[in-house]
Amino acid sequence: MLFSRLIFRLSATVLGVSFVSGCGQHDQIAHYTVTKPELIDPTPQAKSKPPAAATEQQTLGLIVPVGDMGWFFKLTGSKDAVEPQYEAFLQFITSIKFSAEPDAKPKWALPAGWKEKETPPGGMRFATIQIAADGTPLELSVIPLPKAGAETQKYVLDNVNRWRNQLNLKPISADDLPASTKTLDIDGHESTLVSLVGAGSGGMTGAPFARGPLPPDHPPIGKPTSTTSEKPKPN
Repeated sequence: MLFSRLIFRLSATVLGVSFVSGCGQHDQIAHYTVTKPELIDPTPQAKSKPPAAATEQQTLGLIVPVGDMGWFFKLTGSKDAVEPQYEAFLQFITSIKFSAEPDAKPKWALPAGWKEKETPPGGMRFATIQIAADGTPLELSVIPLPKAGAETQKYVLDNVNRWRNQLNLKPISADDLPASTKTLDIDGHESTLVSLVGAGSGGMTGAPFARGPLPPDHPPIGKPTSTTSEKPKPN
């Protein structure tokens, strides 16, 4: 009987120690340092970059009315690339000669570094001339457009304003034309030379006549019968 009581007390003591020991483990509190997360805007706004400065574009152009056609010689590109070609452009246009009317076609002598590219048939271009330049080569286009009996000054003014519009320049009036252009004699034909600088692309936009549709009595724009120019034979 005494032995049984001793065993009971011993067992109770062991259980009590185990219970206290177990409770002590659960009562321990661990401490951690947690970095506070930064607040993030759930709808972030994209930061807009300031627009890049537009590159100035320049057009050197010549309009030569010949009979019921107008011949357009146009060189367009960045001002830095086109401006150095001004003297060569003058050399080129003053070399132009036209064959006899009514089927008048131009021929010319190319300045050094200029070469004629093959022009795909069926388009508006009579010829394309490539000019070596830093970066992308420049192109000079030669395009004939019908004049259809239109008054020559208005025809020239409308197309000068078309070129101005391509460079985001304001149109000019007939009274402004002499001060804004230069008149040249090209093989006996009174021609108009322009040098324009603006912020537009200088590329063709819309119809190839001024700003608006063709007049009701205007014939359809024909395709040139030849896509290559006659070059003068070297002496």
